Amino acid sequence: MENFKKPFVLLLTTFFLDRLSKLFALVFLSDGHTQNVFDGLDFSLSWNTGVSWSLLTPSTPTSFWILAGVIFCFITGIAVYTFWRWINRMPIHWEILILSGAISNFIDRVWYGAVVDFIDISYASYHFPVFNVADMCIFFGVVGIFFSSWRSER
Repeated sequence: MENFKKPFVLLLTTFFLDRLSKLFALVFLSDGHTQNVFDGLDFSLSWNTGVSWSLLTPSTPTSFWILAGVIFCFITGIAVYTFWRWINRMPIHWEILILSGAISNFIDRVWYGAVVDFIDISYASYHFPVFNVADMCIFFGVVGIFFSSWRSER
């Protein structure tokens, strides 16, 4: 059971951190207000109807639900894979990060029709697409899996 406790705590912590940060964005930024945190970092509410960087933005209700179905299948696949790794006593912390972020973004997509994004980073003339805590969890989870598998190959 101890093997399950740490990943479960990580899942809940990152999930609720994302949910609370999105609630903050919806409450304090919904009037179109941008909050400058420091030079190059702003909080600004944005809605992402597609996937990463608004790719595959659905144009009809049918395409919205097809995209939601594909994302649900992806989440289910990652969950099954993570469970398989867990019962085989393999590390699952990177997969847990991906799951927590994907589940939270999926809830937004179904509940609001789009994902709540609000972290806005820029440097000089470069402006990074707006993202959220769940996106960071997914990103670091994928990078962690990549480096873990690369290290184990060596």
